[in-house]
Amino acid sequence: MKFRFLDLFVSECRRAKEKFQSLERDPEEVLSLYEKVFRWEEIEPTEVSGKVFAIDSSDGVIEHRNGGVIHISRGIGVSNDGEEIKDLSLEVFYPESGRALREYRSLSRENIEHSVAIKCLEECNDNSFLLIDGSLYGRMLHVPEELPIRGEFPLIIEYIERYYELISKALKSGVTLVGVSKDSRSRILRRHLIRISLEMAMERLGIEREERENIMEVFHSTVRRPKEAVQKILSMERSGAPREVITLLREALSGGTDLLLVSQLGKGRGFTYPILTRPHSPFIDTLSKYLGEEELFPFYLIDNFPRSFYELGEDFLDRARRSLELILKYPPVLITYCTLGIGDSPIRIDVISKELPKAPRDTEFSEKIPRVLMEVLSLLDSMYSGEKHYNVLLERADSLVKMRIKELRVYKKILEREINSIVRQSRGSRRVIFP
Repeated sequence: MKFRFLDLFVSECRRAKEKFQSLERDPEEVLSLYEKVFRWEEIEPTEVSGKVFAIDSSDGVIEHRNGGVIHISRGIGVSNDGEEIKDLSLEVFYPESGRALREYRSLSRENIEHSVAIKCLEECNDNSFLLIDGSLYGRMLHVPEELPIRGEFPLIIEYIERYYELISKALKSGVTLVGVSKDSRSRILRRHLIRISLEMAMERLGIEREERENIMEVFHSTVRRPKEAVQKILSMERSGAPREVITLLREALSGGTDLLLVSQLGKGRGFTYPILTRPHSPFIDTLSKYLGEEELFPFYLIDNFPRSFYELGEDFLDRARRSLELILKYPPVLITYCTLGIGDSPIRIDVISKELPKAPRDTEFSEKIPRVLMEVLSLLDSMYSGEKHYNVLLERADSLVKMRIKELRVYKKILEREINSIVRQSRGSRRVIFP
């Protein structure tokens, strides 16, 4: 094989050397902003008993030559005593863009995980655990809006209903839900630590109450309205605002992840002191306002679900209202980052449990470390098998549910037999997936 572009690639590597180094480490002046408020705890062995299920999903598509898509998603729950619970869904629709298809596939995979998890609850007792690949908190923050997909009832409505059903049944039965994210891009911990540092700095500097409120409004706008935040920070700098405050606000705009921060400040095996939160997002503020005004709610649907609103009318309006109200009823989530092996990358842990206190108005450090979190960490520690095997039960679920090209070929043949028709694929699919 002749490599025609290696000389150009080497040049680009050298040009971007400093950027690659920034992926591994924050500058020292940035780390110093967090060191005083960062809290790292040791994992204490805690006795854990009860059934454990690990849940994962996968999907595949068969693209029709007329632009339609045959989408297959499947999920599995694997228990620590070898039990398997499965589900599979097949849908046919017309996505209007590649982005719409990608978003649909992501929602569909998570949705079928919730379906499998609900089935797993039937096999659990009140000291069981459901491990789900991904963030439990992030699933509460999907913006409720219609995807540009012809022939489909809005998946997000069904998604919210099923996720809330899972959470409600788990809390009622005493089962703990655990989200495990090995590749989280979240900044929720960084933002919490910056907020604490800002409050401490303003107290130390003797900043008046009105000015404190203005500074915190700029801080919140770094997520909600970042362009506006940049202008306000520049204006504050020109007007002589304290340098420490400006530095913290600038850091709030940065793109560094929690995982990067924890990998540098977390020493050895352990976990970050947990934070307790509830769903926070600009869309939730907007949704709450529209739900509070009955006559305004149809306008929210017109903006976010135009096709469904006009095609389904009153029936959709009633169901959408009931479903979207569930977003405001989500319970608190406990979040921590843990490192199970010295030198290994941290993983994010989200916990939903009846043992947690009520959610604070804003994200806060938990008043104490709940016993349920120590049980979860001990459980995860028992399933850890080195850097390449962060959780053997979740990896087992992943290996069983992963959809391979050979299986897609089999599914296509079965589909053609069942519908008594040949599925004529797009040119790209014929060339790449089914030669």
